[in-house]
Amino acid sequence: MESSVKTEFGSFAPGSKERIDLTVAYENSAIHSFKTILQEINASHMLDIGANIGVYSVYCADLPKLESIHAFEPAPAAFELMQQNFRMQTHSNKFRSHQVAASSECGNVQFKLHGPMSGANAIVSSPVADTETINVSAAPIDSICTFKDCVIGVKIDVEGHEVDTLQGAQNTLRNNFCFIQIEVYNDHRFDVVRDMLISFGYRHQFSLRNDHLFIHSKLVDHATSINAILYRAISADLRALLDFRLKKDSNSLSSITEQQQNALAVGAVIDTVDAADVRLVAPVLERLGVTEVPKSGIFVARSVGIPIKFSGIIANVSRQSNRSLIAVKGVPETEVMPGMNWSTSGSFWFRYVNPPIRFPYIDMELSVPNHGEIWIMPWHSPSPIYAGGLTVDY
Repeated sequence: MESSVKTEFGSFAPGSKERIDLTVAYENSAIHSFKTILQEINASHMLDIGANIGVYSVYCADLPKLESIHAFEPAPAAFELMQQNFRMQTHSNKFRSHQVAASSECGNVQFKLHGPMSGANAIVSSPVADTETINVSAAPIDSICTFKDCVIGVKIDVEGHEVDTLQGAQNTLRNNFCFIQIEVYNDHRFDVVRDMLISFGYRHQFSLRNDHLFIHSKLVDHATSINAILYRAISADLRALLDFRLKKDSNSLSSITEQQQNALAVGAVIDTVDAADVRLVAPVLERLGVTEVPKSGIFVARSVGIPIKFSGIIANVSRQSNRSLIAVKGVPETEVMPGMNWSTSGSFWFRYVNPPIRFPYIDMELSVPNHGEIWIMPWHSPSPIYAGGLTVDY
């Protein structure tokens, strides 16, 4: 057997280490949850489209019900290393290697190489300046895979060629019951991808940064379990995200309060998960001590005529127009409060508060007329806001 590098994803040829380190750094939650979801749905086959050196394929190969793994990789150096990695595995008979770029039709295409094993290697319409470009073979997935009525796990990482890849795989996706993890960076392209997959019989389940997860309508009974798997994967990464952010800011865990640590962790969750799907991670946020603010608001304190200091977490989950508010109830219009940007509506005065997503922590002082009540409320909010850990000091 060839010498190998032992990793949490399996044994690999020595030249694989740099690529595996990138997987740990950028795809840890994604790869762990992908394998666990394949186990949950009892997948019998796997398509690794844009396999690079085969990390996903090797990691999933020991699933007992997985009969075959089709790995597609057009880059010559990555393909060769992928084959070396496959030959080293106990379950080497499961692998089917295809040195082609997945596309909508057969032929040759221009392929840019940022590096031999770069994850940014991709099909281009014309040669790119200052980047090596080669000709590679392309083929539709449907011309290679003929599965029917099977449960299949599909990972697609094709750097901008998602629409053509799906067009060439539509029979495979329509005729089988798949779980799909597809990486899409462009928002408009994601809209096209989502609409295509919906027309194939799939529903959008979750988004984790640029990885978007879809399940076939026949797999909806697994939706709750899939969500739970995703929650666990995200939770496991929270501490790493928090530590990384603290090191980046030259802080240490001992230099900030537990409440501020939780605020950083909440920011890590919200910054990691697509805002449109933030409700799916409510259980993770609740473990960090924050809950969704009802439309009726959360009561904070009643004024006794002296300045009120309060701190805590207010998380605006939308990157667009969503706002949380400090609201003061029971203050007559004749007793306008000091400070800027107050407006009135009914019995409430409002002041916008927009903590940054990455550190949704507030620490402020308000002078409120006697008997006024301080509340936190959502206002014109297309997405929910979350709050917790509020402390008050007079």
